[in-house]
Amino acid sequence: MKKMMSLLLLICIFGLVGCGSNYNRDKIERVIINEKTDNIETEMKGSFDYFYLTSNLNEGSAGYGLARDRMSNNDLSSIASTGYALSAWVIGIENGYITFEEGEKIVLGTLDTLLQMDHHHGFFYHFINIRTTIRSGYSEVSVIDTALLALGLIVVGEYFGGEILKKADQLIDSIEWPWYLNETTSQFYMSYSPETDRHSGAWNHYAEQLMMYILSAGSKQYSVGKLPYNVMVTASRLSYKGSTYSTSDPSYNTSEYLYTYNGSLFIYQYSQAYIDFRNIEDENGINWYENSVEATKSQYGFALDNQTKYLSLGPDSWGASAGDGPNGYQAYGLPLAKNYTFDGTVVPYAAVASINYLEEEAILALDNYYSNEFIYGKYGLKSAFNLGVLEGDTYTNPWYSSDYVGIDKGNTLVMLENYVSGYIWALVMRSPHIVRGLKALGFEEK
Repeated sequence: MKKMMSLLLLICIFGLVGCGSNYNRDKIERVIINEKTDNIETEMKGSFDYFYLTSNLNEGSAGYGLARDRMSNNDLSSIASTGYALSAWVIGIENGYITFEEGEKIVLGTLDTLLQMDHHHGFFYHFINIRTTIRSGYSEVSVIDTALLALGLIVVGEYFGGEILKKADQLIDSIEWPWYLNETTSQFYMSYSPETDRHSGAWNHYAEQLMMYILSAGSKQYSVGKLPYNVMVTASRLSYKGSTYSTSDPSYNTSEYLYTYNGSLFIYQYSQAYIDFRNIEDENGINWYENSVEATKSQYGFALDNQTKYLSLGPDSWGASAGDGPNGYQAYGLPLAKNYTFDGTVVPYAAVASINYLEEEAILALDNYYSNEFIYGKYGLKSAFNLGVLEGDTYTNPWYSSDYVGIDKGNTLVMLENYVSGYIWALVMRSPHIVRGLKALGFEEK
């Protein structure tokens, strides 16, 4: 079944059947590939409930459909969390959590909100007030968060078709990618501030931004072509390539892979939660799915090798990524990263959302996390925990986050749905936005 689904997706990607842009969409049937365990179902339903019970679903509100950035802040929405919420409504319908009619109503209302919101050249502010849609503080106009929103727009467009697809395409097609590109370096900036009218930063090596290159190359009116992608790949191959070795279990030794600056696992997940790289590679012979498998093996090997130093680590507890910590929110990471931060804090979604890379190890972690009542709650797994670091002859005190973060819950939900059915991958990979982008960048069946 997996092979048949992958073949159908590849046929669509490389133009052997019609994948043209229109507002009629044949329904893709959701086919179960892996049966849910009880804990997978609990985590999926909890993650869905995060969006259903914390998003602004108050009819008549200017911010209808906006998703909360994190559970503990009633006022703050993030545009990326809203993109994940769009995906959650589709997953909710297909899993029987809400009706088709309810999901369709929420999605239409959300798109109407987005069409009326303030933006710059198609790009949205990272953070906004969940009720008023007004920019929060001095939040930047964000390219990466807009890209994550665009992936959610693709999901609902491909699922519902019709008016929803038309409005989703309107939002995606309005993104002026060249406006966010440094023409001198052919690298995307990382931020834009309207106060200074200046862009800043640079996406100058491999990170979570793969979807940006595909979306921008596939833009009908604002394509930037393949050069930004090739510049990123060249820089990464020169300075961010290596392998790791496990002293505990050599089966977790890795081949050479392209690693990242801070070593967080979310970097290997965000684009791939939506874009199915399993059976395609670029003109350089890079398969991004296999690259993520190697990076995930490296983290698991680290957990095995360091479980006597960090009480949080072990064969059923692993995953360093962006999340809450004893000293605030951190982008936790591990070697080979050039500049990583790690204090023993484990971020549960990092392992669980790796289920399509290391299936058995991810399920071990999920089951272990659900054996500790301090790690999960109403919305499934919480942001993070740290059971202690060995200092001298004793461990420091354990610490548990009490919060849930929208992008964590969304990433987990989408990855688990792909494990169960491949459904989000199937929807996204037939989108003309993605088909054009992959073709423009030279991806081919491996």
